[in-house]
Amino acid sequence: MKNRLFDVLEPRTLFSGTPVTPHETPTPPDATIQADLAAVKAAQTKLATDWKADGPTIIADEKALAAAKQAAYAALPSSVTTQLKTDQTTVQTDLKKLFTDYISGASSTQITADKTALQTAWQAVQADLKTIQTDVNNNPAVVAAQTKLTTDSAPITADQKALQTAWTQLRTDLKNHA
Repeated sequence: MKNRLFDVLEPRTLFSGTPVTPHETPTPPDATIQADLAAVKAAQTKLATDWKADGPTIIADEKALAAAKQAAYAALPSSVTTQLKTDQTTVQTDLKKLFTDYISGASSTQITADKTALQTAWQAVQADLKTIQTDVNNNPAVVAAQTKLTTDSAPITADQKALQTAWTQLRTDLKNHA
């Protein structure tokens, strides 16, 4: 008597699956592609090595530049910062006036005058900000810190450019090879 609880589900004795076919070995890339891959690897290695050696110096230079900029902002003449604050207040006042006149249904002439005043005040703020940025960028301590950072970063910048060039050459050769 058969136990119905444990009937055989399938009478197959071999596993199912796809037949195994011989594996085809892909052809290795030609000499140009291999040379490009070697150039990419060499550029990556040089970048990593230079970053390991110069990274701490570059980070210190970036911190020094940030400190120099902060000091330059703090050393700005009060007349410059006062002018900026005054112009910003004028922008806020003109914006409130435009909004109030618009809500109250003022004439189109008045709205146009408000917009013109707001635009003029905004341009004054932009000019103030440009003056401040120029003063900070021309500060001798900022110029010196920026120059040091640029000089110390030169090997890294050159390595990045070399890596980009190697990748571009590899892409070009792969495109032309296919």
